Amino acid sequence: MDWWITFDQQAADYLPDLRIEKEEPMDRHTSFRIGGPARRMAFPERGEQLVLLLDMAARCGARPLVMGNGTNLLAPDEGLDRLVIDTSAGLSRVEAGGTPGTILAEAGASLARVADFACRQGLAGL
Repeated sequence: MDWWITFDQQAADYLPDLRIEKEEPMDRHTSFRIGGPARRMAFPERGEQLVLLLDMAARCGARPLVMGNGTNLLAPDEGLDRLVIDTSAGLSRVEAGGTPGTILAEAGASLARVADFACRQGLAGL
């Protein structure tokens, strides 16, 4: 059985509120505007959804590709037979870390946003 059939069934059962697109063109999600369709693309908004997605992917035999803003990502024109997880919308929080001089940034936070936050905190360097 193809992985996406099992994945679709599990997603409907365990993550009914999660946005999942079928055959989503990657050129809409990369800075170079290239790439064919991803078999499935998910857009988690919370860390718990990401954890469940990765667990489901492992159980279904899907090979997840977790991406942020798609900057400098080269996706093939023939597409990807993978579960692409786009973290740029919901998982982009940036905050001060628990240790002075550190920042916690979620997977979808843009480098510009992290750098701006660091500047406002009086930090320098990456």
